[in-house]
Amino acid sequence: MLAYYVEWHMCRAWVPLTFAGDGPAAPERLAGSAVGPVRKSQSTKRKASSKTTAQGLAVHSFKDLIRQLATLTRATKEVSGIFYDEVVPPTEMQSKALELLGVKSLL
Repeated sequence: MLAYYVEWHMCRAWVPLTFAGDGPAAPERLAGSAVGPVRKSQSTKRKASSKTTAQGLAVHSFKDLIRQLATLTRATKEVSGIFYDEVVPPTEMQSKALELLGVKSLL
């Protein structure tokens, strides 16, 4: 249950980076009934057709964003008996995804 809750919050935070709609689910957007298909907003249609976000980044699915974040690495290295952590700098997409989640630092 906790995993679904975390995923729900991540999906909501990542709306600007995914194909998900970014407008409110207002009744006027419904096609005639409460169970009818929801009409897409103009910004959602633009994201779907251009495959880019308003900031010019590529639009991804939730699973694609998770896969990209899975490539972040941190390694503990030793030089002359001194240990330090080295973090591979995140890509622009990874940085934006982490920022939307409220992650301040990877260390």
